[in-house]
Amino acid sequence: MGKENREIPRSSKMEGPRQEGGAERQEKEPRHEPRFTVFLIRHGQSEEDKTKPNRGLTDLGKRQVLATMHEILEELRQESTRLEEVEFHLRDSGTERTLQQVWEEHRALLQAGVPEQNIVLPKAVLEYRGIDSSEAGPGIARRLKGVQGLDTTPEFRKKLRSKEYQEQLGASSDVEAWALAPEEHVPSGVETRTQMQERYEKDLATAERVINYKIGKHPKRVIVIANAHASIATLAAASEFSIPLDRLMKNIGEVPEAEGLRYDFYGAGSTHNTTPVGQKLREAVEALKSV
Repeated sequence: MGKENREIPRSSKMEGPRQEGGAERQEKEPRHEPRFTVFLIRHGQSEEDKTKPNRGLTDLGKRQVLATMHEILEELRQESTRLEEVEFHLRDSGTERTLQQVWEEHRALLQAGVPEQNIVLPKAVLEYRGIDSSEAGPGIARRLKGVQGLDTTPEFRKKLRSKEYQEQLGASSDVEAWALAPEEHVPSGVETRTQMQERYEKDLATAERVINYKIGKHPKRVIVIANAHASIATLAAASEFSIPLDRLMKNIGEVPEAEGLRYDFYGAGSTHNTTPVGQKLREAVEALKSV
């Protein structure tokens, strides 16, 4: 499925297809800078031992994160965005690897000339780095979590990691096996695809309401970089681009490391636009949407 871990040359232009109906909206709505943008990014390559709860990023994973940050910042510059006037909010999903990822993103923003006072970090990251966390931003880790309940069902997790079971489903990872397995195979207490889809839609609707309220109150443009688990990033891509989850995963597997989605919000009365972030995901979306 072309999911080998390697660095991918990245285009600086994110020109992936819009979600269904997005192109039509883009023609009808005036082209203006979004007031609020969210990047939902999967973590970079992490250590191989998935039984290790606090596994971190590998050196390659850190380079992948920096490459994605370069792509994001170049895209913003091409849109004539003055980075020093933007407020950046960085978010983790409560794991060691996303805590490390936030710190790499923080470093990239400083190197790009973003003032320290314009970067809002979550409390967990500041505590992770041994820094005073009294002025930290809110945590949203629960909204970025992967499949709920897997940690409490070790037998099912073992089954998902079984190469034999993965081969039966045409999967190559435990997350992909979960996504492709019949929902009746998922034990009680473990989140199904349908339940994750409902969680995603509920969280997105909540975020949109909050964002539309804040747009009218906040003087600066806000950009959030939310670092998430592979499963929620993959389901979000399938949902936003109207691609069945099984088709997306059979084409590309999970959303590739350090790739994801960009959501642009323009305010009340306007729908958000979504585009893929990262070369592999862009190519997969283009291929599947053209079928």
